[in-house]
Amino acid sequence: MRLGFLAILLALVGCADDYASVFITGVSTPTASDGACTYDPSTQLLSGRYDYSAGTSYELALSVENSLFARENGLHAETNGVFVTDAVVNMISTATSASVGEYRVPASGYIAPGGTDTVTVEAIPGGMVTTEGQIILEISLIGHTQGEIDIETGAFSWPVSVCNGCLFECVSPDDLNEDSLGQCAPGSNYVLQSVCP
Repeated sequence: MRLGFLAILLALVGCADDYASVFITGVSTPTASDGACTYDPSTQLLSGRYDYSAGTSYELALSVENSLFARENGLHAETNGVFVTDAVVNMISTATSASVGEYRVPASGYIAPGGTDTVTVEAIPGGMVTTEGQIILEISLIGHTQGEIDIETGAFSWPVSVCNGCLFECVSPDDLNEDSLGQCAPGSNYVLQSVCP
């Protein structure tokens, strides 16, 4: 009987779906300075915009929380940090409430035990969407702990307005903002300015 209980306990420890321990809390907002962008997971957007006119992908910096406890001490190495490697995205049309397609894309990030950090995701590959409208992205992250336990978050719903040309702006040299947020991920959420030819 004791052996049976131990087998069940080990199975639970290795469970891949750990929605309560690692989860997406929102989409982080960037700051830009001298051509470099940094993301603060404590400040978040409410919704997204994607401009497909330049053929760029739609990129997100997701704020992810790891509620696992740190285990590192003088006797044990840390095992509860989480590496995110992929994302599963289900794209839903708001016009029909039906799934347009589900796909897997690269994601990258590390979240320390008890911490919150950003994970970058290519949420819509370039060329996949070529019509304007409203969509919802249901995003789940996949990865593993430093102890090689598989991790998958619950789905995070993100509304996106898709447009053609709304996030690329031609301006005069005097009006150019070199620290505009659009440079962080062209075509994703913020206007990118460029000097008119």
